[in-house]
Amino acid sequence: MIGRHRWAVTTIYAAAVVVAHLTPVPATGALPGLDKWVHAALFGVLAFMTYWSLRPGMRFLASVAVGVAAAGLVELLQSPLPYRSGDVWDFAAGAVGVVLGAGLAAVAFRRRPVGSRREPGS
Repeated sequence: MIGRHRWAVTTIYAAAVVVAHLTPVPATGALPGLDKWVHAALFGVLAFMTYWSLRPGMRFLASVAVGVAAAGLVELLQSPLPYRSGDVWDFAAGAVGVVLGAGLAAVAFRRRPVGSRREPGS
C-alpha cells in the first residue's frame, strides 16, 4: 500500500524536516557536535526516501541533488531567523548524510539480473 504513495510519504517527510529546522528549539547543552549527526541523519533519510520514490535511471544523482539542495535551502532559510542561524558546517554534515543515504539506498534497491536468485536448499 505505501509503495503506491512513495512521493506523498517522501514529501511529508521533507516538509517535516524543513519545519523542524525552522522552528525555535530550546538550548539544551547537548553533546558538542550532536547537531551535525542529526543533520546527517535527517538528510540521509531524505536522500534514501527520494531514491526510493524515483523510477530506475538516474536515481542516485537525482536523490543527491534533491538532498543537497534541501540541506542548502534549510541553511539559507535559517540565516535571517533571530532564533536560528545558517551554518556551513551544518550544510556539510547534511551533504555527507545525503551521499551516505543515497549510497545505502543504491545498495538496498539494486536490481539483480533475472535468474540470479538462489533457490532455497541449493
